[in-house]
Amino acid sequence: MQAPLTISFTRGSAQQSQVVQNALVGRGSPLKLVPPRLDTILVGYPTVKTALLINRWINPVTVSRLQLVSPRREMAISDLDPKILARGDTVPISIIINPLQTGSIDGTLLVYSELQDTLSTKIQAYARLRKADDIVIRPGIRAVPDSAAPGDKIRLEVYISSESSSLDDLFRASLPLFSGIFSLNGNLAQLLSSSDIRPIGQSV
Repeated sequence: MQAPLTISFTRGSAQQSQVVQNALVGRGSPLKLVPPRLDTILVGYPTVKTALLINRWINPVTVSRLQLVSPRREMAISDLDPKILARGDTVPISIIINPLQTGSIDGTLLVYSELQDTLSTKIQAYARLRKADDIVIRPGIRAVPDSAAPGDKIRLEVYISSESSSLDDLFRASLPLFSGIFSLNGNLAQLLSSSDIRPIGQSV
């Protein structure tokens, strides 16, 4: 909207002000919500996409809750972790879409914070049936062992299969495409050496 804007400043030892007429004024939010990139997805094949929540403020911001509104019950969202965003933090929000029928899938992602601002972004995708020439892969990542203390070493295995099998079947019946030794330090997984990554089998 347009409204008079008063600018106060100091010239020498005198405090002065100037009024600018018909200035564009508004209110911005320190949080920014970047929507996921979605296009066409296949019926019966769950898809996970990521929205990004960015804190552009100089202070931490606490997010109270997330909400996904959609007329079709084929979308879900992950919980936000952490709920307190430090200055400059970017936190991913996973959006899981499992279409059961063809057609448009529309939804709205809402973010509520302590700032009493409600951020929203539209989520739009189109679901269609799988065609004979569609290529569908099943990725999977497994840590061995599945838990480790900070600083311990783990092997991270990456699997890719052309079958829409469960993760248990994928790990049991397939060889890892890549594997590498990582060291965990808090929330950071650090690759110890590039020589620790080696291809196993043929890539797809």
